[in-house]
Amino acid sequence: MNNKGFTLIEILVVIALVAALGVLVTINISSMLNSEDNDKCHNFVKEVEEAACVYVGLNQSKCLGGCTITLGDLISDGFIGTEINSCTNKEIDKNEEVKVTISGDGEKKCTYIRGEENEG
Repeated sequence: MNNKGFTLIEILVVIALVAALGVLVTINISSMLNSEDNDKCHNFVKEVEEAACVYVGLNQSKCLGGCTITLGDLISDGFIGTEINSCTNKEIDKNEEVKVTISGDGEKKCTYIRGEENEG
């Protein structure tokens, strides 16, 4: 008997290895996509905070000592060029606030705390 072929065991081992590799690849791709979403959200928050500081710098008379501005203010004055919140992938809530504090030496600190963080 000189059969040239694969045994059932060999075929099952190959199928199991291919399935295991498929699971590993799927897990890695999933984690990469989640990481990319977190990066987009972090960049959006940073963009909002920087835009708020610039906005206050140009309108300092409106914000002596500190103030709260809305995302709607930043959008309407052209400081944020997007209508989509990268953290939620939904339209920006224009009533969300960005807190700006100005110290005695004039240094500004702009903090954007997303709505979901306040609720949770």
